[in-house]
Amino acid sequence: MIVNAIRPYASNNYSNNNTMNCRRKNVSAPSFQAAVGVNEMDRILKMLAPKNVAVYDGNINMKKITAVMDELIAKYKTKSAAIQIVSDNKDLVKLLGKTTKHDLNDKIGLCVAVGNYHGPIERWTEVYEAKTFLVPKNELSRIMCKN
Repeated sequence: MIVNAIRPYASNNYSNNNTMNCRRKNVSAPSFQAAVGVNEMDRILKMLAPKNVAVYDGNINMKKITAVMDELIAKYKTKSAAIQIVSDNKDLVKLLGKTTKHDLNDKIGLCVAVGNYHGPIERWTEVYEAKTFLVPKNELSRIMCKN
């Protein structure tokens, strides 16, 4: 299981510091290290799965991800939002369900969510709503980093 939170999300409505500092490296595929243990990740996935109301697959960019996050923040009037990376196929199945119609091969899930605690998603006890973006593994750096 390889799952890791990117960062707590700060909406344009709440923060002027919405830039990400990215430096490109020539790699063949992204690599993530788990920030918490397997049991904690299972708890997070079980918390996200029933609240995941949409899956976006196809042409995805940071502008679209930001717009969805801003929509969730406005809907629930909260600053508690995060992006959770789900990079293992088994974990994507846990998040999206065994009957998902989406092709999960060589994909990473970026699950945007709002919850009840302002801070890392591993501290949350409740997720209000989540939406997942399926991104090809080789396109993640293009989506997350601007030149």
